[in-house]
Amino acid sequence: MSDFDPIAYVNMVKTHQESGDVLGWFDSIYTDARGDYKSVFWADLAPSPYLLKWIKENETNPKKKKAIVVGCGVGDDTEALSAFGYEVTVFDVSPEAIKLCKGRYPKTKSKVYS
Repeated sequence: MSDFDPIAYVNMVKTHQESGDVLGWFDSIYTDARGDYKSVFWADLAPSPYLLKWIKENETNPKKKKAIVVGCGVGDDTEALSAFGYEVTVFDVSPEAIKLCKGRYPKTKSKVYS
């Protein structure tokens, strides 16, 4: 879905939900990206500004501190936390999101799970 079509998106989500695969549509978005993280239409391709603000406001020694990222998407928040020194554990309901994240950041120090 590199060219975002809101009607096709709603129909795709509805189809997954009606078949009982209520979370499968997430995987579909990442699968359709075909390894191109820029094709995930909701990805900002930057860490959350709220997370960056929090990191700056809490510049304590992050050594031995741990963080968890729920729903890693394409990995921006994960890598921001890791770069600041956190030991990061991350997961996503979409195995394809995990593949995309690992492909984007192959040298990540984060523990990534699906």
